[in-house]
Amino acid sequence: MKCVQPHSGNQRTERSGQTEEETIQEANHSDDSLPVTQGEDEHEEQPTEVEQLDEAEEIERIEPTVHREDGIETTVRKEDGIEPTTRREENEPRKEKIKWPTNADKAAWKALDEDLENILEATLAGSVDRKITAMTSIIYSVGKDRFGVVPQWKQPTKLGHSNRRQKKIKEVRGDLRRLKKRYKVANENERLPLQQLRKETREKLKTLNRAETHRRDRKKKAKERTTFTANPFQYMKRLFGARGSGKLENSREEVEEHLRKTHSDERRGEDLEECEKLLTPEEPKEQFDESDLKFQEVQDVVRKARAGSAPGPNGISYRVYKNCPRLIRRLWKLLKVIWRRRKMTESWYKAEGCFIPKKRTPGKLNSSEPSPY
Repeated sequence: MKCVQPHSGNQRTERSGQTEEETIQEANHSDDSLPVTQGEDEHEEQPTEVEQLDEAEEIERIEPTVHREDGIETTVRKEDGIEPTTRREENEPRKEKIKWPTNADKAAWKALDEDLENILEATLAGSVDRKITAMTSIIYSVGKDRFGVVPQWKQPTKLGHSNRRQKKIKEVRGDLRRLKKRYKVANENERLPLQQLRKETREKLKTLNRAETHRRDRKKKAKERTTFTANPFQYMKRLFGARGSGKLENSREEVEEHLRKTHSDERRGEDLEECEKLLTPEEPKEQFDESDLKFQEVQDVVRKARAGSAPGPNGISYRVYKNCPRLIRRLWKLLKVIWRRRKMTESWYKAEGCFIPKKRTPGKLNSSEPSPY
């Protein structure tokens, strides 16, 4: 028994006249078990002869050559006509959120859909990788110029509000300071009455402070009691499991090496020994539908997605595709080409991540753990 190996030269049997495709399996991932809804899309738009020719040319492109130098992969295509170089991309800043119109504003969405269709129809050219990257960039630029960005929320400064006791405490403290000044300049006959008056003022201030402290403690206990009753697990986690925060002090090379060791398997290609405890699954009764990606499937995924979900690295949320039917159809055509060639675009390999500190004094990788963000 061994790990699933990628299939090469897999010829489709459901469609005649299709070009030969190559299944490329990325590290620790397999696309042999992708569930696809069975049945044909009744309203699916059939591609024209020009679109079929473009898709065939895209699938028949020579696969990129991967060069390894000191553990760094460099992708080079023959169509680019460049020599292999070490690729080092700097960290890109996170894109600002666009203030998209509401779903009820049908006129704004219709105008945006028509304008984007005209712009994309005139500008998109080249391979599907270039088209995907250019399309997302154009959508973000047009949306940002037309609707603007969401202003960053800032914690409003709360103006202090004093109750009657706090105002009285402030007044008594002022009286105590004035009595102190008068005591310093007073003669011997006036100092004794001033000293007695200062003593009474201090007792009054002590009584007021004690009452204010009790009131503050009662309010704090009531707030903690309400928080605990609302969510006891979150309260105990905050009370006993509070984690530290800080800035990661490792270099980029150390972080990449740490991620490579954590998420890669050097013995992935080795055969595994037979294990009697493993159950032998039954043969599947129905075969997976390996036909092309259908437009209805893309629509179902977009429709079920939450419109308020945070956008990805390209800055485009699901709300855009929910309200732009022409745009989602263009996206489906590009996804269909990617589906046939069985290899994702380079722009989809980008991801964001954060390191959650394990200790209260973080700073190094050995005290942190990676977590998806």
